[in-house]
Amino acid sequence: MSPLDGIRMKVARAKYHLGTLGEELLAFDERKPCVLHIKKDALIPGKLVAKVEFRHHPPLMWGCIIGDIGHNLRSALEHIAFYLSRSHSPGSQQWTKFPIHAVREEPYGLPPS
Repeated sequence: MSPLDGIRMKVARAKYHLGTLGEELLAFDERKPCVLHIKKDALIPGKLVAKVEFRHHPPLMWGCIIGDIGHNLRSALEHIAFYLSRSHSPGSQQWTKFPIHAVREEPYGLPPS
């Protein structure tokens, strides 16, 4: 088992969620969730007015799926940062996180060590 297996699994899970979201977006689009109405402006000659009529709202579950995608990718980046710091300077991983900064920041408002 490679230390990178966990990273690969998190990215694979994000891809799975992305595929699920794509399928749901296509199915939602088939329901024709909105209609675009365009007409001439009654007050300004030559100008058009567009109105969007929403027939269906996107499912709330999409927010959860998008959150899972972001969480899995962010977690994979955290693991990459950890393994890079471990190979670069062993013993300094306690506060390693993504994004990586040139200057060490104290984590979560803790006093400098």
